[in-house]
Amino acid sequence: MKITERDIALLLWINSFGFVTVSQVAKWMGGVDFSTAARRVRVLIEAGLLRRVKSQILSATPIILTPKGALVAGDGLPPLKGIRAGEFRHDALLVDVARGLTAKFPGSSFEPVRRIRHASGATETRHLPDGYLHHGGARFIVELELAVKSRRRLAAIMADHTADLGAKEVWYVTDSAMVARAVSRASAGLDHVRIVRLSKDVSNEASKEHV
Repeated sequence: MKITERDIALLLWINSFGFVTVSQVAKWMGGVDFSTAARRVRVLIEAGLLRRVKSQILSATPIILTPKGALVAGDGLPPLKGIRAGEFRHDALLVDVARGLTAKFPGSSFEPVRRIRHASGATETRHLPDGYLHHGGARFIVELELAVKSRRRLAAIMADHTADLGAKEVWYVTDSAMVARAVSRASAGLDHVRIVRLSKDVSNEASKEHV
């Protein structure tokens, strides 16, 4: 098969987040219908560049790169070996949050935590934000917060972000009023920390899919 530049861009995008769903691929392709995206994904799977991750626990059938896919794309970021079910909703939703932010801020780009960690050489034990939004020469720290953390833990993370003098603001994105209140309490007096509420449509996008 012929691998196009668009295929390479798709492979790099998928690997940036670790995994995506076919519905998310359809949106990345400019809002094509599900069947069109599914056909292209199937071609890339048959070429050995992508693979499905099937599980009775997951609410969808995500796709990830294979080592061959990373090699063809020229991506030094190792593909995921598997998906942790407990983090699936968060990580899948991050793809939609990134798409929403880059749509809201034309000309911006989103750097997911996998790219940040790989570029910095940080270990898995070190906390990193879920991503950076780069826009207009500024860098914004993005945290997708879906569960309540202790006030001490939130304060420690915010202190780390505050120490990042190259970042303009810290955005906590959440679909939970309880989480929003917890973040608001922990960030009292920190004018650079903002709370962004997710719409219900974005929060509920994940669904069962089959390629």
